[in-house]
Amino acid sequence: MTFQKNDPTGATHDIPIQAAATLVLIRDGKSGLEVLLQQRSPDAIFVGGAWVFPGGKVDEEDSDPRWHELSPALSDQQASQLIEVEQNGLRYWIAAIREAFEEAGVLLADLPPSFNSQKLRHQLNDNVENAETNWLGLCEEHQIRLHTHKLHYLSRWITPPGPPRRYDTRFFLAAMPEGQQATHDDYEAIATRWLSPNDALKQRDEGKIELIFPTLMTLKKLSEFKNCEAVIANMVDSK
Repeated sequence: MTFQKNDPTGATHDIPIQAAATLVLIRDGKSGLEVLLQQRSPDAIFVGGAWVFPGGKVDEEDSDPRWHELSPALSDQQASQLIEVEQNGLRYWIAAIREAFEEAGVLLADLPPSFNSQKLRHQLNDNVENAETNWLGLCEEHQIRLHTHKLHYLSRWITPPGPPRRYDTRFFLAAMPEGQQATHDDYEAIATRWLSPNDALKQRDEGKIELIFPTLMTLKKLSEFKNCEAVIANMVDSK
């Protein structure tokens, strides 16, 4: 899938396409299904100001084989088969979880009793600023097991020629973990909202929020369902 079929801008096609992962977080709200959306900083080079699902490019560290021990419920072979690649498919699951954690403070993982997702997020941010232990190192240190098995593969989107950056993005879907709250980092994401898919689409039509094509099409599909159970049964498990 692509944002669009043609390139109306006449831009060059030599921008490298980077691997990326996005996590669509859903929950059952008081009035039905809700989805997490975050507004990207207007200063961002790529889709600045748009409302998107948490996500970003796959880092080199996401391919580290040490992740295999920290995500025991899903093997690289299983992950690769699900997205139809020969190997190293697990890195997309790792990246999706990491990006949701970095951008929204939501962590799909088993945490030790002394930790919660916000405490770990603050420690990670402090370590990155001070060039200390990285994300993988923290997970190893605290024996954090990622819930890769709770991410359902949803779709694939490739940025067309034209934008200053291009991504080959795998979309995943997961239910919001109980007991956690989504927040934004005030850097990549500057606002966070839980909206019903129909509300998000209405606000887009009214010019209140900007949605890029993959987000728009995903929300249109989600608008067909009333709750998380129906989404997973019909959008994912039926594949």
